[in-house]
Amino acid sequence: MKKKTYSSLENALRILDLFTMEKSEYSIREISDQLGIAYSTAHRLVKNLEDEGFIVKDSILNSYRLSVSILSLSSVVTAHTKLISNSTYLLKKLSSQFKATVQIGVMHREHVYYINKTDYEHLILGYVTYIERKVPLHYTSAGKILLSQLSEEEIIHYSEQYLLTATAFSNIEDFLDELKHVKTNGYAISADEHYQDFITVAAPLKNTSGHIIAAIELIYPNDAKLLRTIEQRAKEFKKVCEKIRLNS
Repeated sequence: MKKKTYSSLENALRILDLFTMEKSEYSIREISDQLGIAYSTAHRLVKNLEDEGFIVKDSILNSYRLSVSILSLSSVVTAHTKLISNSTYLLKKLSSQFKATVQIGVMHREHVYYINKTDYEHLILGYVTYIERKVPLHYTSAGKILLSQLSEEEIIHYSEQYLLTATAFSNIEDFLDELKHVKTNGYAISADEHYQDFITVAAPLKNTSGHIIAAIELIYPNDAKLLRTIEQRAKEFKKVCEKIRLNS
């Protein structure tokens, strides 16, 4: 029987899947042996996972274990299992209606976690966005929707901690003004902020009680023609999302 081959992504996920309650730490040699991959391949993948904050190294034992970050991510996904299930058909419908890749994000600490998505048939963005990706809130339109629901004090605290990076906002006052517009308009637009050469539009998603539980985001390639119509498209998207109620 021909031996199955795995992509780098699949092997990285296989590494994460090794860790259990019974065996919570692995050396690179053990990972190599368990997965049947070359030591150099295991070393490269482990280093990538460490750089992304998914695993941490015990320098004394020279072994690796899951980080708090990925355990936190697991809790986010588990907590939103019903929302993930209930949003799948909705995302497909919105993708077809707006001819865009559509994803749904929830807030966890200083990040937006994308928990479900549907690629538009002519716009496959697996290299840009994927389920379980986390992004700083101020970088995306979905994050701005979620941030806009916070109090001004909470937004200022977030801004002081995380905003002063290479973004479109030179100071906290500009960012506060942006979020006020987002809350008033009911939608957010971001161009070339996190997704280079892409423009995103987001609107709030509410549960059956009318509370905002997530943000839905459209992703398009950025071009001059789209920019001329993006405000109108955002308003249409907002109207559609206002009518949606999902169990979470």
